[in-house]
Formats: sequence, C-alpha cells, structure tokens
Amino acid sequence: MASVRLLYFGYLADAAGTRGGSVDLPAHIGDTDQLLDWLEPSLAEELRRPSVRIVINNEIKAGTVPIHPGDEIGFIPPMSGG
Repeated sequence: MASVRLLYFGYLADAAGTRGGSVDLPAHIGDTDQLLDWLEPSLAEELRRPSVRIVINNEIKAGTVPIHPGDEIGFIPPMSGG
C-alpha cells in the first residue's frame, strides 16, 4: 500500500465530507485515473469535471498522471472573483 495525502478545496471539500487527509491506496493504483476509479463514485464524478484542476506536489497537472507514495494530491474547483 502507498500512502498519499488527498486535499479537497472549495465545494469539493463538502462533496468529500473532509478537507483531506492521508490515505493508504491499494498497490494497483498508480495514476490519477485509477485513483478516481477507486474513490466513492459520486465524489469521483465531481472530481472528473473538466473545470476541476488536479495539483500534485504543488504543480497543476492535466490528463492521466502517475502518482507515487508520499504525493500530495489536491483537487481545486474553478475560482471566481472580481
């Protein structure tokens, strides 16, 4: 098992029921698509929206990205402001 830290921001924290924490992933999970498949389906649906950004170790990523033990993986909803 690989331990990673998941972080949820904005309304995604409400959808996840948490702002984040460390989780132990099964050994077969090696990328962001596999991670989303492993998560609760309604949460994964929110996180798969095109407007949600995935940040791994403080870098915004796109597409399917490898994940490694110790990674910090954040999910950021679209921002609005004025």
